[in-house]
Amino acid sequence: MKIPGLHLTSSTIALSIKAFAVLLATITIFHQDLTMLANEALKNEFMSYILVIPFLLTYLFYRKRKMLRATISFETTNATRKPTYAHEIVGALLCLIAFLLYWHGSYTFHPLEYHMVSLPLFTAGLIIIIFNTKTLKVLVFPIVFILFLTPPPLEIIYATGTTLSTISSEAAYNFLKAIGLPVSLAYEYGTPVIILQKTEGLPLTFAVDIACAGMYSLIGFTIFA
Repeated sequence: MKIPGLHLTSSTIALSIKAFAVLLATITIFHQDLTMLANEALKNEFMSYILVIPFLLTYLFYRKRKMLRATISFETTNATRKPTYAHEIVGALLCLIAFLLYWHGSYTFHPLEYHMVSLPLFTAGLIIIIFNTKTLKVLVFPIVFILFLTPPPLEIIYATGTTLSTISSEAAYNFLKAIGLPVSLAYEYGTPVIILQKTEGLPLTFAVDIACAGMYSLIGFTIFA
């Protein structure tokens, strides 16, 4: 005789234990990188968006809780079948790929970026080993979302920010010129500067640097979108 309330409690306990095992293993291996990432997010303005990702990830996993319980129930129902160990092998291969990527990244100029890219692969491998492939399918979006923890290389940030600042400053200059304002566009050390001439006194200058080009807002809106 099955007691529904007792079955739900057992599934919840099993899910909690397995989820804690995945979380503990991930934090144990990546704790130094996560600590470094948190420090960089607190210091650098363009990486401040990383501070909200743990809260968004928690929400995403919370939204999947009922589907996760269903995968646990499915696994329990089919526990009498002959094991094939196929998903354990796939999970082990993913963990191995993540380890090789982590190891390779440690000898490059961007170790933190490589380590963060290997994090979702390692997490996916653990989920397949400890849970099953159906659980991975349920959590595929939150796992892919972990890639947002990867800090974008500074070269890409500056190149993209420079392009955006040029486009936005030229658009603003053409609009102001079209409505008849006495403005001119100049460049100082590669930064676009909009100069507003006044009838009296010195002209007003507005430098459109990377911080003003919308690069940081674009990253933040992309994450929430």
